[in-house]
Amino acid sequence: MPKELATINSITGIDTRHTASANSMRGGKNFRTRGGALMTRPGCSIVETPFSTSVVSLFQAGMPTKKTRLLAQEGTNLWQRTESSWTKIKQGLTDGKTLRGCRFIDKLILVNGSERLQYDIKNGTISSLVTGSDPIPELEYVITWKSRVWGWAPSKSNSNFIRFCGYDDDDMIDPKVWPADFTLDISRDSGSPILMAMPSINHLLVLAKNGFWQVYGDTEEDFSIQYGGAACVVNPEVCNMVGNLIFWLGEERGKKTIYVYSGTSPVPISGPIDDLLQKVSLDQVTSLSFLNQYWLVANEGPKSTVFVYDVEEKTWYIYEYPFNITCGSPFAEYRETETMIIGTKDMGLLALDESPRDVTEPITTEFVFELDAKSREFKSRTLHINAEPKRPFTLEIYLSADGKEEQPVKYVSFDKAEGAVFKPTKLGRIKGRTCRIRIRSTDRIEEIQEIGLVIKPRAVK
Repeated sequence: MPKELATINSITGIDTRHTASANSMRGGKNFRTRGGALMTRPGCSIVETPFSTSVVSLFQAGMPTKKTRLLAQEGTNLWQRTESSWTKIKQGLTDGKTLRGCRFIDKLILVNGSERLQYDIKNGTISSLVTGSDPIPELEYVITWKSRVWGWAPSKSNSNFIRFCGYDDDDMIDPKVWPADFTLDISRDSGSPILMAMPSINHLLVLAKNGFWQVYGDTEEDFSIQYGGAACVVNPEVCNMVGNLIFWLGEERGKKTIYVYSGTSPVPISGPIDDLLQKVSLDQVTSLSFLNQYWLVANEGPKSTVFVYDVEEKTWYIYEYPFNITCGSPFAEYRETETMIIGTKDMGLLALDESPRDVTEPITTEFVFELDAKSREFKSRTLHINAEPKRPFTLEIYLSADGKEEQPVKYVSFDKAEGAVFKPTKLGRIKGRTCRIRIRSTDRIEEIQEIGLVIKPRAVK
């Protein structure tokens, strides 16, 4: 019986289920894939700031004719950055209350219940929204839908109401005008508060504590509410959008599940990482959206674990960071590629980039794959790795079988090269039905195209 080559030639993300495809990684951290190739996730570097306390919210404020500004809430202060210069534009914000916001034409609407503010993107100024005879209520969240601002407040009375702004004296939609009757009673139950609302394809999706609703219509004259079904949203912060897709973390009967909503009913998508997700504490979870990815961030101790769903690759990754992530915002100048600015508890602001480090700490990339021969035993022979090394990197190879102890580490190094580089590595001849290979590196991997393992069925000479 001849030797056999088991090949992973289109590498995908993490899937811990026993039914996972052979191309999936059974575990690991800090890697991503693109078109079947594997590489280390982006690193991050410090964004210089004058901050001395935690950053709790971030907003991008850009216009075609203006330099994009970044707004950051640091404790009770609100700052703006133009190019590399920081200016404090508001101080004395209510302690412990995070600003949430939305874009409305050339303004940012910022609220936290107590404060209700309007930031003029063109002029870089901030003012109160609380004016006139129909003032904005104490909203804690706002979004834009149907060319007007909508808001709600989960911790206030009438938490089952969603409000929308009205018109000024010239019959123009005005975020300073909020008539009392411009209100929709979503759940008709203050014990089931509205947690999040997000625009879907042809309606507004409203997520309450125990269910979801859909709002249809174009104006106050024809807005209508339709009950969608049961939901189990953990908190408002775990809800986010990637393109037209809406994601959130739910918990039902003690089981945590991530759902995606595309316009009809929520669909669970966290099956590949369900066993890892159950270990997450719900005390400090939040979410981010960046390009084509949904990030569920779980802070525990001084570190963050991020469950990343890539919409384009349709797969999951696990990222680990040596700091607590509190918030994030995409950021880019007009017509330039976006990056992600991350707010942290103790390290100020950080920017994602292609560096091999998280500030000063090397990124440890690890991925695990398995070969299961099921009904027969085999001996491992040679590991084949095909890479296109855009920079030098060294891999640590750990081999084990049938859950037994790993063999001593072997090393495979790649120098920077143009095109493909093939490296075969002789392995210790372990025997078993299931072969587990764990590959680890503290270098930046760019990039592995294919992995193959030569095996020989037992008793074959």
